[in-house]
Amino acid sequence: MGLIQSGDKRSVVFDNLKFVLIILVIYCHLINLGFAVPWNVYKIIYSFHMPLFVMISGYFTNKNKSNVKYWDSTLNLAFLFIAFNLVTIYIYIYLCDSPPVEAPYIPSFALWYLLCMIFWRTIVRIIPDKVLKSKIFIVSSLVISVIPAIYDINYLAISRCVSFFPYFLIGWIVRDTSVLAKLDKTNKWKKAIVIFCAIISCLVATKIPLNIFWGHLPLDNSISIVFICKIISWCIAVIISSAIYLLIPRKFEFKDGKSTLGYYLFHTLLLFPVLDVIYPYLPKGYVATLVILSMMVILLHYTVRINFINKFLNFKPLTSLNHLSKFLNFSRG
Repeated sequence: MGLIQSGDKRSVVFDNLKFVLIILVIYCHLINLGFAVPWNVYKIIYSFHMPLFVMISGYFTNKNKSNVKYWDSTLNLAFLFIAFNLVTIYIYIYLCDSPPVEAPYIPSFALWYLLCMIFWRTIVRIIPDKVLKSKIFIVSSLVISVIPAIYDINYLAISRCVSFFPYFLIGWIVRDTSVLAKLDKTNKWKKAIVIFCAIISCLVATKIPLNIFWGHLPLDNSISIVFICKIISWCIAVIISSAIYLLIPRKFEFKDGKSTLGYYLFHTLLLFPVLDVIYPYLPKGYVATLVILSMMVILLHYTVRINFINKFLNFKPLTSLNHLSKFLNFSRG
């Protein structure tokens, strides 16, 4: 998965980053059900956790892979989207007598990320490197990403595709630079400055409208205010992400950092509709939220280790079709 090899120091950093981020994703999603999460903490987390996740996804997108490998991993995302979206819809119909979305191709809850990944990976694959890395393209992607904060285009995850694409592009560009190497060599004083700037950014994030961080709903303000808020949000995301990269543990590894896709997909089934149904009978305080979060993480930890589930999550459509074609040809022969 990219240039990073298993066991490499930087691989440990990214695994730890992804694990911390997926825990934050689940924690913030609990508020969607009504569980108690401190509002300012919620806004601060939203200011950086998805941008950083998207940047990591861009960093590990290697467009130099063969067509089969690249499109196999991309089609795998489409397969997982369809599978989990249908399961969510049918569970909702069974438990609540009504589907969560109008049609199977519309993402339910958190599954928008899979559709965005398909879009981003396709864009990066078909557009030449020279264009992707040009200042005109980068600036254009930033300007276009403001549109969802002005007009309502929240359909099939289009708004989030557009809004978060610059972060994906940043991650993809960074993989061919020495930016991370320079961050790794940051001395204590510079590290302290970055962390101080991140603390200030967290305070500023509490003053930014949440719609700016969500990326899929328009803001009821003038266009100039929207642009200013977006520019500030980009700075906040980059500064806090840099600080977290510097602070993330290097001496040990969260093994489940390699299983964040499974965490992401299966936590949607735990939150909606399972927890949604039993929500009225559960405690709602801050401590209760952390207890429920811990229980979900433990359950997900063991779920993603089931052999069948691992094979399901790593299903390769093109490779499977190729094997099936060879088998049928062999049978006919």
